[in-house]
Amino acid sequence: MPTDMSNPDDIRRFARDERNRCVSEREWRHRLAGYGIAVRERAGAVWLTAVVSGRDICAFDA
Repeated sequence: MPTDMSNPDDIRRFARDERNRCVSEREWRHRLAGYGIAVRERAGAVWLTAVVSGRDICAFDA
């Protein structure tokens, strides 16, 4: 888990590492939600957002 939620590179790296550990996208989304990160799709792009505030953290390129 990234200690600094304001660093997009750390969050992307963490999300990518978690995705590699999961067998499905559903499991990946569930695991990230446990860390307070939601995966949202808008206008053909995937965004990582904060669950509590709903603010965008960074774009995610799978």
